[in-house]
Amino acid sequence: MWVVKLTDILKMPEGPPPVHEELQKAGVLVLHELHFSTIFVSHQWLGAAHPDYAGNQFRTLRICIENILSGSLKLAPGSADTGGIMGAWQHGLSPSEVSKMRGSYVWFDWFSIPQGGDTYNFALAVQSIPSFVDACDFFVALVPTIPHFDTGLDCNFVSWIDRGWCRAEMWCRLLCDRPTSPIIVILDYDHAIYAMPSQCLQYPPNTGKFSVPADRIEVNKFIRIALRNKIGQLEMRTAAVDTCRYFKARFEDILGLPPAKRNPSSFASHFGFGSREQAVDENTFSMSAVACAVLSRDVKMLGWLLRAGSSFQKRLDAMTDVGISPGWTPLHLAAELSCQDSAPLEQLLTMRANPNTTDAAGISVLAACSSGEAVEMLVHFRADVNLRRSPSFKTALQGSCARFNEREAVAALIECRAHVHRTELCCLAMAGTMRPHAVQLAQLLLSARAEVNARPRSSGRERFMELACRAWAVVGEPPIAVRYLAENSSTALGHASFWGSANLAAFLLGARADPGERNSRGNTPLQLARHQRIRHILQSPLTEDDSDDAGIYGHLNSDAVVSPTNSMKLDFGAGLRVSRRMSNTSSRSHFEAIQCSLDSEHDSFSI
Repeated sequence: MWVVKLTDILKMPEGPPPVHEELQKAGVLVLHELHFSTIFVSHQWLGAAHPDYAGNQFRTLRICIENILSGSLKLAPGSADTGGIMGAWQHGLSPSEVSKMRGSYVWFDWFSIPQGGDTYNFALAVQSIPSFVDACDFFVALVPTIPHFDTGLDCNFVSWIDRGWCRAEMWCRLLCDRPTSPIIVILDYDHAIYAMPSQCLQYPPNTGKFSVPADRIEVNKFIRIALRNKIGQLEMRTAAVDTCRYFKARFEDILGLPPAKRNPSSFASHFGFGSREQAVDENTFSMSAVACAVLSRDVKMLGWLLRAGSSFQKRLDAMTDVGISPGWTPLHLAAELSCQDSAPLEQLLTMRANPNTTDAAGISVLAACSSGEAVEMLVHFRADVNLRRSPSFKTALQGSCARFNEREAVAALIECRAHVHRTELCCLAMAGTMRPHAVQLAQLLLSARAEVNARPRSSGRERFMELACRAWAVVGEPPIAVRYLAENSSTALGHASFWGSANLAAFLLGARADPGERNSRGNTPLQLARHQRIRHILQSPLTEDDSDDAGIYGHLNSDAVVSPTNSMKLDFGAGLRVSRRMSNTSSRSHFEAIQCSLDSEHDSFSI
């Protein structure tokens, strides 16, 4: 494993990163040793023959790390939805972690893997990526918005997570032997956030994009090995039985294989239930046999368990390492997997599972649906699309938007007469930093009469928490989640500005969001913006004449660090089009307006 000392990287001149053979000749490359603190850098290549022709991506990496080491940039959760599971990382890197990073080494494929035609060592290094990731203390996703050299399309977090190799590296982090720590996502030189490895669960490597089709097979080979190793480690820990069963159940899905077919005895043995009778009645762990059957999409086994009397209402404990919320039931798991296979969901509903089941937060199972078909199926079985229960009192639509479910699922909820609250966009904006289709969902909500300048009204406990967080923000420097709650009365544009959701902010501006709208603390979106890119967008003199051909970046002052991409102008133009349509469709039904908006041939997004 070839690495370069971080101090040597920070001293490298401007321009494209040097290749493996060049650094090896200069004596800068060193072989990794066990005591090294190491940073693994995952990134998308910006060209077919070179990862970074102009060196913009590599420059962002150097400047961002310098800012982290100097203390001018503090890492934090990327959005409100991940803030609750960050724990100690709410405060960023600790002094000891900063010190560890300062003396670290860096693995970067362009200079850590032979590139000059040494096919044997190249292939060996590629197959060793799981062990490389396992040997590293820090995992960095380098994803600033920069246009691809060959296609001109934006490369960013969304395109990175769409690539099969990048997914494979992230999955290696999730499956590695080390304690699972957050991924550091570098979005710009002054914008780096945390993401949990569990966020990659909905992006299996085999479904990613590969420039070379044969690479899909190679990736599946080492992901299979990493997955088997992970299961082997979990089997040795009694406290990890639920997680072990989860990965066993999803083994075929992750590798793109058809569901396994098992009889009751082999099923019980595979998932560690001891016997088929214990599989039916076992209550020691929250991941029940029914949950295992749902996750493995074994409909035949699911039917056998239900007929044998196994409970389909057993609630799961919180499993944040695999993205399972507290209080979920097998029905929630089936709803989440419905985009792949709706048969387990239909089986549970046919056997009279409660379609109005809620999780520990009181959010309906409808919010977990990943497909429009699943929404329609639950409503057919009499699910209440506007159900609100304590303690959150959130509707299925709010929960679905917070989870960033597929557009079809959200549209199906609206078609089934889900109430669209005027402040619905605020829920979306508080979690949209790295979501692939935040702009599309915002378009959908606006078309359904959400208000772009509405501010949430808090009362009771929420109001008390807001005031307490305000007081904390005045007397000290609280973690990012506290600072956010203190500003919770902002419009959607304020939420997007706070979290650095540049594309969503551009869209909202195009949809007539008021950049001068103040929250209850008197702060505008510009005052909430923590990153230069957002400030540039908010300060741009936008007019109705702005279109896909003359966008936001045409008005910005030149700055070598900010990439002149096309995504902002495209999203601003999309916001303008939605605003104009809504002014012309007041007599239409909500869903007619939605369909008109979504079916337009011009509404494609670069996010």
